Amino acid sequence: MAIDLAMPILVVEDSKTMGQIIRNLLMLIGFRKIENISDGTTALATLRERKFGLVISDWNMQPMTGLMLLKEVRADPMLEA
Repeated sequence: MAIDLAMPILVVEDSKTMGQIIRNLLMLIGFRKIENISDGTTALATLRERKFGLVISDWNMQPMTGLMLLKEVRADPMLEA
C-alpha cells in the first residue's frame, strides 16, 4: 500500500516550535501540503471547511484540548472519512 504524499495534513499544536518540528519531519518524509494551526477551535472550523487526509493533534491545549477536538470530529457526520 502506497502512501499518498500529496494528501493534505493538518497539524494542531499550540507550541510554535513543536509545530514547526512536526512540519519539518513530515516534509523530510515527502509530504508538502501541511497546515499548522495553534488551537482546537480553529482546527475544528478548518476541518469543516476543507478535507484533510491526516490530522496530528496535541493532546494538551487550551481552550479546546486534543481529546475535545477528537470527540467533536467523531460526533460530526460531515467529518466522516
